[in-house]
Amino acid sequence: MPYLKIDEGMTPQERRQQAYREKYKRLDPAWDDSIISLAKLFRERAGSGLTVLDAGCGRGNYVLESNQALVKKIVGVDASKEATTGNALAEEIVVADLEKLPFPDSSFDAVTSLWVLEHLRRPDRFFAEAERVLKPGGKLFLVTPHSNSYVLLIKKLVGRRLTRFVLEWLFGRSEADTFRAYYAANTAKDLRRLAKEAGLKELALIENPDPSYLAINGPFFRLALLVQRVARRLGSKIAVMHLIGVFEKTR
Repeated sequence: MPYLKIDEGMTPQERRQQAYREKYKRLDPAWDDSIISLAKLFRERAGSGLTVLDAGCGRGNYVLESNQALVKKIVGVDASKEATTGNALAEEIVVADLEKLPFPDSSFDAVTSLWVLEHLRRPDRFFAEAERVLKPGGKLFLVTPHSNSYVLLIKKLVGRRLTRFVLEWLFGRSEADTFRAYYAANTAKDLRRLAKEAGLKELALIENPDPSYLAINGPFFRLALLVQRVARRLGSKIAVMHLIGVFEKTR
């Protein structure tokens, strides 16, 4: 049975990336894909009978899809109606600014945020709003890219025009498929600071590697593994691709 789900909407390049994640999982069974890891944390930490806000819901959410037995109701919110086309998971979808959520205080048992923080100009406002709409004891579950990864460092070096070409070549995606990214909350230090300022307690914060981003073929996959080993020995974060976090409202 495959470790990772293959979505019908995936490009051939994205399917290739999933195949290399499968291969890495066989090489390192203790490792988990970032979304799988967050799904497990949700199962362990969220509770049951939950009303959940999916912030930046897009077309779906594997974390919630794989934990539907724990969830009573899902409300999705996104900045664009078009971005939510095909979302059959959320019972209700609201188009709104994630930095100013249109929900009463203490409305949700959990908030999920998958690949969203990097697109926010003021992530501090989102953290404050997430804390506000959570019930006491409610939890924020998030995953976002690490801004010091070699993927993002290369992106900064090559510039916007070449980045468009790389997106198409590596992942079969045009820049129109993605929202602009600001990376204003994309280190562990950033997340800890924002959570503390918002009054959220850290329950888990994982810096997760993923060599599949460089794996366009076998030699490049081996190169990615080498970079990862060297980075670990040097204490560098360049091979950390993602941040996975769980934060709790305590007040």
